Amino acid sequence: MKKRNTSKINAKAKDLVAAAISNIQQIRTVKKIPQQAIADALGVSQNAYSKIEKGHTRLQLESLFVISKVLGVKISEILDFDDTPKWFK
Repeated sequence: MKKRNTSKINAKAKDLVAAAISNIQQIRTVKKIPQQAIADALGVSQNAYSKIEKGHTRLQLESLFVISKVLGVKISEILDFDDTPKWFK
C-alpha cells in the first residue's frame, strides 16, 4: 500500500479554501455587499466575519451555504477557480 503525503494534501486544501475566500471577497466587493450583511446572516459580529475573510477563522461548510445565499450565487460559483466567474459577466 502506497503511503500518502498528507502535508501536500493539507497544503492543497488550504490553498483551495484561500481561493474560495478570495472569490467571496471579490463577489462581495463587486456586488457592494458589506461584511456586516453577511455577518448578520451568519449570526456573528462583523469582526468575527472579517476573521473568516482574513483566513484567521476556518470557513465552515454551513457558513458557505449562508454566504452564497447572501451573495446571490451558487456555491459552485464560489468554488470555481478556473474560468471567469459567472457573477462577473
